[in-house]
Amino acid sequence: MGSLQGPVICPAVRAKQTGVHPVPVNGPLMKAKVLRSGFWGIRGVNGTRINVCQQLCMQMYKKVQCSFSSSSNGNGSMAENFNENDEDYVNSSIVEAVEVKSGPDGFMIKMRDGRNLRCVHNNPQSGHLPDYAPHPAIVLKMEDGTGLLLPIIVLEMPSVLLMAAIRNVQIARPTMYQIVKEMIDKMGYEVKLVRVTKRVHEAYFAQLYLTKAYSC
Repeated sequence: MGSLQGPVICPAVRAKQTGVHPVPVNGPLMKAKVLRSGFWGIRGVNGTRINVCQQLCMQMYKKVQCSFSSSSNGNGSMAENFNENDEDYVNSSIVEAVEVKSGPDGFMIKMRDGRNLRCVHNNPQSGHLPDYAPHPAIVLKMEDGTGLLLPIIVLEMPSVLLMAAIRNVQIARPTMYQIVKEMIDKMGYEVKLVRVTKRVHEAYFAQLYLTKAYSC
């Protein structure tokens, strides 16, 4: 299991604190093997909840904030309406799946702890889903007691690079994640949340919301 050191937001997002500065990122964050609908849902997962708390001046796990609403008219592709003063959000944590593969009954997710979970298509009106070979996924776990999981289907390389950044694994060439992180650190800011705004073809786009970093 990996936990992201900083929030990741799925459409639409609500920031809880004021004084958050949006910084648009005009480049793809990760590739996606999903058509028409950017996110999937799993209900009824039983298990111990993962409590993620925010710590100051320490490289500990932080909260992820997601809401259940979307301004995409049901197609899961856009989430442009945002108000940082709105507190309608749900805390979640990020867990890593071993692989995701498609089958006759939809996508199956093999989790790091050995569980096998079946995805429920959240937009069945989009038609039949294409078949995909097994590939990695990053999963958002809602922490509101519902046991809802939201897998983000990605290609292998973006998943490997993101997990390396989460675990502080050194790579010979700097990755996009490392460059953005170092740039924000140099400016004296920290990431409040990452808001996924839209998907163009198979690339996710997002905005970073920054706050001044706390000093020890």
